[in-house]
Amino acid sequence: MKRKMKNIKLRNSKRSLERYYLIGYIVVLFIPLMICSLFYQNMIKTISEDEVQKKKNELNHSVTLVDTMFNELNYLGDSLVTNSEVNQFKRIEDPFAYTKAYQINKLQLQLPELYQINSSIFDYFIFFNKSEMVINKSIAYEYRDFYNLYMHPVDSKTYEEWLGIIKSMPSKYGFQPVRAYDYKKQDDVKKDFLVYSRPLLLSNSGSEENIGSICFYIESFYIDALMPVITDNAGGAFLITDSKQEPMYKKIFGEVISEESLLQVSGTETSFLDFEGKRYFLMSQMSVESGLNYYMLYPEKSISVQKTSAMLAAVFSIATALFIGLMISFYLSRRSAGSVNEILKEISKETEYYDSHLTVFSHLKSTYSKLIKEKSVLSDAIEKQKPFIRSAFINRLLYGDYSSSEELRKWMISLGVPWENRELCVLILQFSSGSSELINQNTSWMESCVISLLEILEQEMQDNLYINSGDGQVILILNEDDMEESVFRERAEQYIEKVKEELPANIAEHMFVYGGACVKQFSDIYKSYNQAIHTFRKEKGQFEKPIIWESDNSDIMPLYPPADMEMRLNHLVLLGEEKGLHDELRELLNTYIIQNVMPIYLQQLFLTELQIIMFRILPVVNMEKDECREYYQQLEKHHESSILEQITKIIKIYESVCSYVRKKREGVDSNQIVPFVVAYIERNYGDCNLSLSNVAEAFELSESNLSTVFKQEMGIKFSSYLEGIRIDKAKELLGTTKMKVSEISEQVGYFSVNSFCRAFKRATGINASEYRSGVKK
Repeated sequence: MKRKMKNIKLRNSKRSLERYYLIGYIVVLFIPLMICSLFYQNMIKTISEDEVQKKKNELNHSVTLVDTMFNELNYLGDSLVTNSEVNQFKRIEDPFAYTKAYQINKLQLQLPELYQINSSIFDYFIFFNKSEMVINKSIAYEYRDFYNLYMHPVDSKTYEEWLGIIKSMPSKYGFQPVRAYDYKKQDDVKKDFLVYSRPLLLSNSGSEENIGSICFYIESFYIDALMPVITDNAGGAFLITDSKQEPMYKKIFGEVISEESLLQVSGTETSFLDFEGKRYFLMSQMSVESGLNYYMLYPEKSISVQKTSAMLAAVFSIATALFIGLMISFYLSRRSAGSVNEILKEISKETEYYDSHLTVFSHLKSTYSKLIKEKSVLSDAIEKQKPFIRSAFINRLLYGDYSSSEELRKWMISLGVPWENRELCVLILQFSSGSSELINQNTSWMESCVISLLEILEQEMQDNLYINSGDGQVILILNEDDMEESVFRERAEQYIEKVKEELPANIAEHMFVYGGACVKQFSDIYKSYNQAIHTFRKEKGQFEKPIIWESDNSDIMPLYPPADMEMRLNHLVLLGEEKGLHDELRELLNTYIIQNVMPIYLQQLFLTELQIIMFRILPVVNMEKDECREYYQQLEKHHESSILEQITKIIKIYESVCSYVRKKREGVDSNQIVPFVVAYIERNYGDCNLSLSNVAEAFELSESNLSTVFKQEMGIKFSSYLEGIRIDKAKELLGTTKMKVSEISEQVGYFSVNSFCRAFKRATGINASEYRSGVKK
């Protein structure tokens, strides 16, 4: 009965022990799983926010494109209403009369073919109410004939109704809502047009008479191309309203939203709306320039697709990790408890027949001895790994591979190396063949030298670190109490003399020692090592000293400005940022010449590079030839001076040119700033946020002023020029690299692949993949 009770207790103890181990492993497993869950939660939130921000950026890009079209149409309208022939014709009442008929032909000859200048224009017409004539470059109709034979709105049932609308049209300009037109020129084809109207100039400034207007007709599919892409399957809608929230343009995808529901969007400020049982995300933006309001309804389901996918992946990953972790915890708990259970089992067997405490403790001692013996294999394995761990630690010290002083301190303590209040130095002990023929004939001789040296170091310098770096070289990190550098060097030389005395004479005479700088911290060991390497390479021929120390003025790894120096200097000079340029040049001088004592040859390279950068800047500054020639003469005038004096002179030239740019920008004539704008665009076209607004802000101009001046000087609008630069660069990348289209679109400054593909096809007439295939053929 007694034995049975002991067995029951033993089994209960075994189960309890396994349970405790299992709980411990599960607790350890739970902490990283919780951290992983928090990370996935934050990642899923970020994915959702990024998707929303991406759609907002696309809407903002579309608003910019429509506003650019608005500005272009306004500019074209101004050119027509100020046309002298148009202003003369608006006073004629009966142009088909005998003496006036030539006026029609005269007017048409003066009219431009605007729809060829701007691809967005389908056609344009000038309506003269006084003569009831419709005229453009190719047609001339009376109102009734235009209505019956050419085109008219579908919702105007009679000519009289249409005529009343034309003559009662208020004298204002802007976009009119999209309407369907019966285009009789193509067999009564129905076309949807967005009309931009511009009234003719009144003869009397105070008159409210409507004497006519100029109307530009833009097909609705062109507006569709400017809007962000929404797949028909996902559903969604676009709405553009005027300043009075009257609908101007609407587009519904997937027909999941009725027109009545869409019109309720205007003026809404909430982020999410529910329509007909579906939830949509509402993005809106008002254009200050055109006064139009833009709304985009995007289904929440589409926004959350990536979020849902990430959530499913996270749940699957965490569930899999939890399952595997539980299995591993269960396995480890049984293995960990196994050794203790064996001890308990042995104790149970021995104490079953003995009641004496002495006998029990005797068997406990033998059992624990057995356990220690069985586990000694692990201890031996750890001892065998210590030399490799020590070597890895020394290598990390030499190459400065420790991220924190705390990590370094822990390694010092674990390896038993003194580390507080130390004087440190790296010594390179190198065996050299000299003129000995024996060494040249027997390659294993040098290995024997290194082995002998390592044995002596192990006996004489136990508190110091050393490693065999190969090729007959041993690196020693001398580690002493804090002391004066001169005393430390004397002691180091005494150590080396002692080591040489312990070595055989024929080996000692071929060992040479090269020392680095003395440092106080183990984290600075790499500096001493770099200097010791430099001394070894520079002073190989000197054998008269026990230790060959580094020269006081030795420059180990001279620093030189990074490759983006030209880009930064260009940016600051072309923007006229005098303070920023001054700070940049001052930082260059302090960092690379004054503080680091740059070698003469590098100073010469630095001076030459500064001069080359200035030679590239001067042609784009657009200054007078005499002024530009004066700067070239200044560069040539001081070429025989000292390098430091030449660097000072070139810095003054930089500051002078930057001041010239700033004064030009502040001048009344803003036309001269266009070359700087062009240079700025060509260097920053890859920025997705580059637009008329931020370029105007950078050059401290208004958007309208910059747009007008740029068009006058370059003969092309700002957005078209920017698009041309980006498309040309994309062509180059498509033809010369294997980059994906998505990578190219991002590199040339587009928010999305869809925007890039539309722009590329609009500019070239083919898509990007077709262009790449054609180039390869």
